Amino acid sequence: GNIPQDGVKSQEESEKNSSTESDNKRFSRSKRDMVVSEDEQNKPFQIKKFDSSEERIAQNMEIIADMNSVCDVDKSKLEKTGKLPSEIFAGYFKDWGNHLYSDELGDIDVQKSSVKSEVRHGITSTKVASIEAIPDVIRCGKIIFSETKTNSDIQRIVVCAPIKIGNTPYYMGIMLQRDNKFQRLYLHNVAIEEEASAQSQVYLLTTGTDESNENLFITTILQKALAVKYNRKNSIKNPSTESDIIRRSRSKRDEKSAAAAEAEAKAGEIAKKWGLSKKKTEALGRGLTNIFESVSGAEADMEFVRRQAESLAASAVRLWRTLGV
Repeated sequence: GNIPQDGVKSQEESEKNSSTESDNKRFSRSKRDMVVSEDEQNKPFQIKKFDSSEERIAQNMEIIADMNSVCDVDKSKLEKTGKLPSEIFAGYFKDWGNHLYSDELGDIDVQKSSVKSEVRHGITSTKVASIEAIPDVIRCGKIIFSETKTNSDIQRIVVCAPIKIGNTPYYMGIMLQRDNKFQRLYLHNVAIEEEASAQSQVYLLTTGTDESNENLFITTILQKALAVKYNRKNSIKNPSTESDIIRRSRSKRDEKSAAAAEAEAKAGEIAKKWGLSKKKTEALGRGLTNIFESVSGAEADMEFVRRQAESLAASAVRLWRTLGV
């Protein structure tokens, strides 16, 4: 169903109204240590450079595959509280002093603009439950994605680490947005580890950034990281067939399945009806492909399908608002 959203002010208004409140807490270093020294209060906002090479990203995915959970969230956090998602996010962010810090990336702002972007990109029970893990993932996680937007100095970064919700293991990704002067939390999401074995190749079909659907995009990035862990386990179990696994992976990635062809045809029909741009048509095709592929086998992962459908529905609502439908 529709998730109620309260009126969240613009980033400029939020920063203006919350500047006095946040200045005294801005440089707290974690959710466990909210005491801020006077020296720290006077420090400038720090944005650190980092290695974003493909080699380092690949190394980081290998490191994450060997990591234990950095935060164990109680399963009770999956239950509804009666609060608006924006209230839940704002409550956590206030507890953290509206600020987080990463040794690798520097200062990270978590103000009302972060609340707005988190809520705007969709809400699930696992996303809400995993909010409390954000500081630990920022502190212990590794960078698995970095991209600078075309004709802009805005950069998107995804930090990832394993967590648990109850007894269920997840990979959690946090997308940060930065420019030359500022860095803030943009959104986060989780992907269940069990999906890697059945869905890794499906997610690998989705490439590139779709600005209208970062929620689906960040899940795709997490699945690529999970595929590294799954393929490593598979090669250990069957060391003599490792080259065959890689060869089959490439073949599945390059060869269009019947389900993918059907999804692209359906996306084309919808795009023609609504006059969608090429970029939005491709994004729609990727989402439909994920769904069609996931239900084409002997067993369908209905939780995965549900999330994909929710993400597409959210994109459709944004499109309808744009078209004035």
